[in-house]
Amino acid sequence: MARASTILFRPFAFALLLAVVLLAVSLPVIAATAPRTFVASYGNDAHPCTVTQPCRGFIAAAGKTAAGGEIIVLDSAGYGRVRLYQSISIIAPPGVYAGISVDFENGIWVDDSGSGATITLRGLTITAAGGSNGIGVTNVGRLIVDRCVMSGFFGGAGIEVDSADEVSIIDTTVANSDSGIAINVGPRPNPTLISIHGGNLLHDFYAVVVHGNVSGEIDGSVLVSTGVQAGTGIAVSGGPVELHVANTTIRGFEEGVNLTGPPPYASVSISHSELTNNNVAARTEDNGLLAMEGNRLVHNVQVLAILGTGVAFSAGDNYYAFDGSDGPSFTGTGGFK
Repeated sequence: MARASTILFRPFAFALLLAVVLLAVSLPVIAATAPRTFVASYGNDAHPCTVTQPCRGFIAAAGKTAAGGEIIVLDSAGYGRVRLYQSISIIAPPGVYAGISVDFENGIWVDDSGSGATITLRGLTITAAGGSNGIGVTNVGRLIVDRCVMSGFFGGAGIEVDSADEVSIIDTTVANSDSGIAINVGPRPNPTLISIHGGNLLHDFYAVVVHGNVSGEIDGSVLVSTGVQAGTGIAVSGGPVELHVANTTIRGFEEGVNLTGPPPYASVSISHSELTNNNVAARTEDNGLLAMEGNRLVHNVQVLAILGTGVAFSAGDNYYAFDGSDGPSFTGTGGFK
């Protein structure tokens, strides 16, 4: 009797095993992700991107990094273009060269599809090789760019932002590009908050472009033109814009600051900064509101240009020297009671 039971059981066991195998084959393969992944010059993209088995490039590492995680660069090398969809940090420690050569579109393309992601990029070097932008942002919650270097993006920008809640750029250099930093967010319902601290915008035709609903500051930065009195240091348009510039050098442009504010308005205040060797140090028109306090305006062909409905106020303590012309008088003296 026991032998008969065993014989009857075997077909059932085989059928059960076959069903389990077929189920396992049919289930989708879910790639494991980790909160921290690693890339290295000696890595392999087939690896799990651990510190002992790093990946070779940013694309592979991004696919194996959990939302809110970090990609850490272990040694100096080029790591390739990457597109980011979720909160993530890419970090190269001081002394480690993490390069991206951009031969097409963007070196780093950020598009979180409105999820409010936070992207942090630290210590990267992004160089144009025919591509459009160093960092191109379609949409993001918060972008932090720290200690990065971008160069050579003629016809594009070192950093181009189309939509963001907040943009922070710290100790970053953008050189030899059509636009250094371009914040082109348009008439969004809430302002994009921007902060540029310790920026070096060197030999860009437009150093900083601000367009749309933007509020923020540029502080402790250096903006230098592509040549003798060419391009624009800070170009502001659209609105509403509220931008404060402090402790910043703007040198050698056709127009140091160009402020155009179609309704409702665009306002720029400049304090304790140096505007030198520009054709026009500051220009305001079309509802543009300009306020200047404690600045040095030296070796400009013309200090001020006011056109149409533009308005320019002075705190009465700006220093002028060796300028070809002061231009028109300030609209008034404001800021004191």
